[in-house]
Formats: sequence, C-alpha cells, structure tokens
Amino acid sequence: MNHVSLGVLWWAAGILGIVLSRGGRRSIVPALAIGMTGFAMGGHAQANEFSTSVHKLFGAALGCAGLARTIEICFVLHDQPAPSGGVRAWQHVTPYFLTLGGLTFMNGTEEEMTWLEGSKMDFTTFANGLFSEAFLVYAVACALVELYERLSKPREVTADDAERGDAPPTSPPSSNWLPAIIAQLPPFLTQHTTASRLGFSRPTRPTTGADGTGVEGYEAVPLQSTGASPSSQNVQAEPGTSSQGSGETMFELGEDEDDGGDDFWEEKEKEHKRRTRA
Repeated sequence: MNHVSLGVLWWAAGILGIVLSRGGRRSIVPALAIGMTGFAMGGHAQANEFSTSVHKLFGAALGCAGLARTIEICFVLHDQPAPSGGVRAWQHVTPYFLTLGGLTFMNGTEEEMTWLEGSKMDFTTFANGLFSEAFLVYAVACALVELYERLSKPREVTADDAERGDAPPTSPPSSNWLPAIIAQLPPFLTQHTTASRLGFSRPTRPTTGADGTGVEGYEAVPLQSTGASPSSQNVQAEPGTSSQGSGETMFELGEDEDDGGDDFWEEKEKEHKRRTRA
C-alpha cells in the first residue's frame, strides 16, 4: 500500500502541476511531489536496520531536492525562466540531490542490504561512498553538457585564420555539410579544379595569326597520365606531336596551343615579332 499510495500521489500532483503550469508559468508542484515522496520513502519500514538507514538517506535526498527546487523557483529566479547567460550556482543543488537519490535507490536492494549488514560495515562509510559516486556521476554529466555547448557554437575567427584566409562557418553544417567540409580543407587540396584535371579548354584573349588576321586563341590543358601539375609543363609541343620521356601525353587541339605554362602568351608574342621582321 505504501508504493500504491506513492503512485496515487504522483498522479494527483501531476494533474495539479499541468493545470498550474499553463501558459509557461512556473509551478512548485513537482518539487512538492518529490519532497513528499522523500518523506514517504524515509519512513518506509524495512527488514533490517541497515536497509532502514539507506531508505532514510534516500528520503532525505529527495526531500532536499524538492526543497532546493522550491527555493530556486520562488526566491532565486522569482518565478521567471532561467537566464540564458548560464546556470546559477544554486541550480546545481537540485540535480545533485536527485542524482544522489537515484544512486541510493539503486543500491537499496534487499540482497545488497543483507550482505552489507553481514559485512559489519557501518552506514556512514556506505553513505560516504554514495556521496562520492554522486559527485562523480554529476561531474561527468556537467562535462558532457559543457562539451555539447562548446561544439555546437560557431568557432570564432582567429588571427591565424585571417592570415590564411580561412573563414569558419557561421553555423554548424546541416544539409549542406559536404560543401562546408570541403571549404575547410587546406588550399593545396582544392586549388586544382575538376575542369583543369579533365583537360577542358577555356577561351582566352584574342591573338594574331601568322597571316596577320585575328585568331581567337584558347588554352588547352593537357590530359595527364602521371598526376603531375599542368603548371609544371614548359614544353611547347608542335601540332600532332607528343612529349616523350615525360610520362604524359599532350593532346593538341590546334596551332595556337597553351601547354599550361604561365609564359605561353609572352613566347607567342615574341615568336610573332620574329616572324614579322623576317
């Protein structure tokens, strides 16, 4: 009947808490239900003295949690929501006592109580162990919350990022996670685009042909067989020829071709001037 009465208590307190919490209002009914549960568990009759002491500790932990929650709502927060700037020191009291109560409840089985009473261990030693375990469990929980908040916030731009030209995303990547990850790669991994690796030609500035007429020049990027960078090739191949010994083939597309070097147009202009003088 003791356990049944606790079920009825939580059912009735839950109905009142829902009614009083409408419209986002704060309610102390859950805290009262927790404190009354502690009172009931602290006075619950047990088979041996050790188990009775453990139940009293369990009831005291729940009672302290309910009292701390009531003080928090009424006197610390003054019926207002918790501030967004962080958790106040008093707000850690309630979850710690709830953690202690849960660990005490899990260590209050009949078999464990019988073994502890036969081991001649005093209750104070057992209680100190529960207090320490509750501190450790609550420390891990707080560390996980801190880690989640730190990883979920956008990273600030540092001086090194500004010097490298890297800008972290303003928000965590969601559906566009792949472009966001590619944007964070080092520049030397992304400087060669897909078009340059596939050998696509792209129009360049117009030049003058051998007969003096205007010719629309273009730049042909060679298809590579060794993975070497196109910018490292300074050999100008004639139409219909291929470079030998370099391990890569130059697929010629016309008379005015770019071999990938930066000085292509300068060499072509010098060659045109020599032909004009001749």
